[in-house]
Amino acid sequence: MQRTVNQQSLELKFFRESARTIQAYLQAAYHPQAAELARWMSTPEEIDARLQNTPYAAFLSPNAPEQRGGVRASLAELGRP
Repeated sequence: MQRTVNQQSLELKFFRESARTIQAYLQAAYHPQAAELARWMSTPEEIDARLQNTPYAAFLSPNAPEQRGGVRASLAELGRP
């Protein structure tokens, strides 16, 4: 089934908001320097390890590969210098 433009817009909004939520958690929990946070956000293994056993891990569930991919892409985008 083809997604409408509105559905695509809502998905993009979800991915971006999820990434921002994760970024806010990482800043509050770990207090990283900007360069360190940027590196984490563009390194999937770092994100997975830091979100393990938190409610935020659900955003990156391996059981939802399309969601995981969208949120990771948004994280990498936020982490670009």
